[in-house]
Amino acid sequence: MRNLSIIPSIAICLMALSCQRVATDILEIKVPVLAGGVYAGLTPGFDTKAPSLASIADPLPTKQDLPVGTTLYLMIEVWDAEQEEFVQDKERYPLKSYVVGGGNSLYPCRVDYDGTCLEQTGSPLMLGVGKYRFHAVSPARKIRDVEINHVVYPDVMPIRNGDYVIASDPNWEETEPTIANVIITTGNAVQPVTLNPLINQTAEMVFNIKKGKNVTKLEILPEGVDLTGIQNDDSGVAFHWSIGGSELPMKVGDKYHGVKVTDWSETGDGLQGKISILPTDATTNAIFILFNIAVNDVPTQYMASLNQQYYKSSHRYTYDFMVNVEDGIHVATWDNIAIKQEGDFTAPGTIDYSN
Repeated sequence: MRNLSIIPSIAICLMALSCQRVATDILEIKVPVLAGGVYAGLTPGFDTKAPSLASIADPLPTKQDLPVGTTLYLMIEVWDAEQEEFVQDKERYPLKSYVVGGGNSLYPCRVDYDGTCLEQTGSPLMLGVGKYRFHAVSPARKIRDVEINHVVYPDVMPIRNGDYVIASDPNWEETEPTIANVIITTGNAVQPVTLNPLINQTAEMVFNIKKGKNVTKLEILPEGVDLTGIQNDDSGVAFHWSIGGSELPMKVGDKYHGVKVTDWSETGDGLQGKISILPTDATTNAIFILFNIAVNDVPTQYMASLNQQYYKSSHRYTYDFMVNVEDGIHVATWDNIAIKQEGDFTAPGTIDYSN
């Protein structure tokens, strides 16, 4: 089993163990690979060790198609009958980047550092007769070799706070790597394979800032929104994330480490911001959020502190803030959906850190 490596910036390493003897026929058949979509983040309280999403969620989390233009890496392992395990044949099926096209079809492509498709390249996937396992991770950001303490970690894709990363996830039946058999058929017909849906590998925080009493306009100021107290993503310690099943490592929050929330959009009743963070244990330190907002064109600053928080991979944590103006004083009342669902933390309250 090959490992994905998490290194100083917390990274997924996409290099697999080389294959020794793979039991497949030399006959190759065209195998179109189709993207299977992505599941929305799970709400807090879902046990990531449960056997399936269906066993704990009714209905299942929302599943969406991957947008056209999404890039991903596809790693293909072949079943070795002698070793009785899946191994990677890097010579025949090297790690490749793909882009999602119409009809969820995947096409080989060349990507830039940020995982944007520059051009479609190569030919359709051809596989020999045999049994295969497909792993996917998206977006397909540029990978490189990194040396730490005289150890070289090959094909590393850094993951940092603020990066949204989805992947095959063996923690759930619905999202585990896809297994498919390629067989001999009359006329060697095309045999498409649809990947299992992917799921977020970081923790997603969502902030809804709503217009309350006497508020007609909300706008994020250039100073933005700062989030501190999350996992430090440049600690210099190397981690390993196994394709076989473990999640991105959970680390205690660092009160000095922060990131800006830059993904904001307007909603019918205010603003919504989203950010992905590395899994963080903030049960012994506070998470601080500094909002710089123009309320009715008046620059206003609010600070919220979140205590006893635990941010798990694949989960989404939603926080609602209601901004009111009363007698010229700006007050933001917050309703912490994540805390309410967990049920173990402090109750919602009122933020009165207005200027």
